[in-house]
Amino acid sequence: GRGQRVRTSPASRMGGTNSKETPEQTAQQASNLQKKAVEKGGSPLQLGQGETFELTPNRGCTDMVFLLIWIVFWCGMLAIAVFALTKGEPERLHFGYDFNGNTCGVGGMKSRPFVYYVFPYPNNLDSGSLEGADFTWAACVKTCPTPRLVFAASIPIPPNSCMQSFKVTLEAEDATGTSNVVTCGDQVDGTTDMTQFGVKGFVKYVQYCLQYRPLCTCKKASVNATSSSCCIPDAVADSVGAQVFADNIPQVEKIDSKIKKQFGIPIGYQYGFCFVPYPSYAPGSPQPTPDKNETTIGAGSWTRCIPMLGSPQSNVSADYSKSLALIESSMGSNSTAADKDGKAKGMEKALAAVVASMSGPGETAKALVEQVRKYKWVIAGCAGIALIVSILYTFLLKIAAFPLILTIMVSVWVLLAGMCALLGLKAGYIQPNQLPGSSWAATQMPEGVTFGPAETNQQLVIAGCVMTGVCLVAYSFVLCIMVPRLKLACQIINVASVCLASMPTTLLFPIIQFFFSIAIFTYFIVVLWYLASAGSWDSNLHRYIWDENLQRLMIVHFFGMLWGQAFVLAVGNLAVAGAAAEWFLADDKKSMKFPAISSAGRTLRYHIGTAAFGSFIIAVVQLVRWVFRYYMYQLKKLNKEGTFRYFVAILSCIGECCLSCLERFLNFINKNAYIQTAITGKSFLPAASAGCLLLIRNCLRIGTLQIIATAFIFLGKYFVALVVAVIAAIWMVALDSGGSISDGWANVSSAPVFPVVIVLILAFNIACAFLDVWDMVIDTIFQCYCMDEEYGTGKTPGEMKSCVAENPPSSDDIQAIDAITTGAPGSTSTRNGARV
Repeated sequence: GRGQRVRTSPASRMGGTNSKETPEQTAQQASNLQKKAVEKGGSPLQLGQGETFELTPNRGCTDMVFLLIWIVFWCGMLAIAVFALTKGEPERLHFGYDFNGNTCGVGGMKSRPFVYYVFPYPNNLDSGSLEGADFTWAACVKTCPTPRLVFAASIPIPPNSCMQSFKVTLEAEDATGTSNVVTCGDQVDGTTDMTQFGVKGFVKYVQYCLQYRPLCTCKKASVNATSSSCCIPDAVADSVGAQVFADNIPQVEKIDSKIKKQFGIPIGYQYGFCFVPYPSYAPGSPQPTPDKNETTIGAGSWTRCIPMLGSPQSNVSADYSKSLALIESSMGSNSTAADKDGKAKGMEKALAAVVASMSGPGETAKALVEQVRKYKWVIAGCAGIALIVSILYTFLLKIAAFPLILTIMVSVWVLLAGMCALLGLKAGYIQPNQLPGSSWAATQMPEGVTFGPAETNQQLVIAGCVMTGVCLVAYSFVLCIMVPRLKLACQIINVASVCLASMPTTLLFPIIQFFFSIAIFTYFIVVLWYLASAGSWDSNLHRYIWDENLQRLMIVHFFGMLWGQAFVLAVGNLAVAGAAAEWFLADDKKSMKFPAISSAGRTLRYHIGTAAFGSFIIAVVQLVRWVFRYYMYQLKKLNKEGTFRYFVAILSCIGECCLSCLERFLNFINKNAYIQTAITGKSFLPAASAGCLLLIRNCLRIGTLQIIATAFIFLGKYFVALVVAVIAAIWMVALDSGGSISDGWANVSSAPVFPVVIVLILAFNIACAFLDVWDMVIDTIFQCYCMDEEYGTGKTPGEMKSCVAENPPSSDDIQAIDAITTGAPGSTSTRNGARV
């Protein structure tokens, strides 16, 4: 005869089917692959005498060992939370602390909320290294010091400042008049009255105020309990924290260290209470005006003082230059013009040094946690927005899947093309007049954004243009492959829509998962905030440190967050799979009574251990990925400029790719295990084995249909996450700009990266919770269909049968499936009767 005619779908023909393959050859390929699938996947399922294909009625609790482990672990998590809340001081992360461990802006330091680094200068300002910079010598100040050249009784006063007022007894030869006691930092702004020292005021200021520090009362009950570390500014006399007097003689101690100098100018003795300040300000707080020497506490959240050099207050820098010259003359030395120019250039690098001081792992972690604290309500609001967008997306997916997915695919392409064109203009590759409509578009751009070439960061713009162009080309190829299969994907999604329409309560699962995910994430952030501030004080290093035990607690706490989030998703997947299977196997689908609720009850009663087992595996892999990223980050810091960084970059890319593939593979195993557990009541390992073998045996029945639907649903997850992330960026910038949405849109590129990434991850997880419902329903229906075909019970709905029958796998699909399932690409291909 004419042989068997194998019907191929338009999607298969447009997807690149080999035109040299005849229908007879394709049928032979399918037959050979089916034989190999049976060999690999085992014998088909068979019903025993009197058995029927239905949900297993008599179930037992599965994976109880992991349920007990999960309970014990979360008892430990609660213990960590109690420890953090007891030992932590989160205000320390926000306000910082001085070299005695006192938290600025809190308690006795309430009036001193700013942290001023006395000596942030590295030894070699031209090397880019921070060696020599001292960020443990920090002082709590009322306002960031802004020294000016002022005069008292016609005597010029060089810059000087003290973190608190204290008294020092002069030596006999320095005593003037009837008083031999001077007060350091006695002025309102923390400066010292130099007239106390006579003509050589600054020299004596260095000798007494810089070189000595007060001894203060530590414990009221003990007379001998005195130390400079117990001093509290503005403490009442004879109270804890106040300077000690013995027979009316102020008690002080001489600082046993060499004086710190910069450009030959004495800055102070390390951990002294007085110092020579540089012009500084706190970003976000009002800066001193040109005619006033004052700052006030503003609305900004940044409480660290950074150098003001290069700022608009040019007269401040000018006055400071005069003050430096005055200090030199007071110390009996003068610099040449070239030296002064070198000093001016060197001082400008103090800004970079102060900012770089927060680039270490501990300081970075604290700063990131503080950023999350600052934008906590924005993050919470964006979580709600993600919930609304996800609900809207699933609703539109149900009633208009084809136009929705097509619109998203085209929108992503247009966005990439627009970004590529804009960066091409900025890089100088494209002239504005070469683009149609560029004149009109230029009038619609935010203020400050033009079509002209970038004036700064030209290399960065070029790199961005190249990367965006590569993404555009790659996405265009993907688009050409996906668009022909869009109709097929929508057919599969419509089958899932029929299932979900029969049990709408299933869509409540993502909302419940959302609130549990938010609760776990909030718990994680709050406890981490306290843990990060629970370090112990090291009096030798003059800083709070994270010991090994605290670091271990942080790792366990982070793993708990990963496990908790994965566990919530696992329970939801089990419940959805059970509901979808119950719908598939019901003879009368209209008479079902709340299958979603009954499935949730079965899951919570019998299969919590299975959810704990599967989620534990995913959490471990995710933790390994984060540890790998951390060590790659540390390796990159070892050699930022050398060739070693290229090796690290390649190693990082390969490792991240492998771990990502491993996580996806385990997610695939978990999903199949959950479906089999929901249907048959098996524990995790037997269910995972049964699910994978079932798919191998029936790879020809479902072909690539399952993968196509999953790919389009995955696209929706990224769409929701990106939309919410853009909203978060605009919102955060608008908040910093006083609430102006237009300012937020115009300056969206300056949005804080870490909080936006947090929102992106959170929104993606929320989108996963919703769209995984569709994905899980599709996978469950496909597995039920395969089991029904093997059992021969005929329970498959008509829509599902027609969808599979109308879309058999093409020759290319068969070869791809063969490569995946049997590991022998092209082994079933036949050409002219010969096996290749």
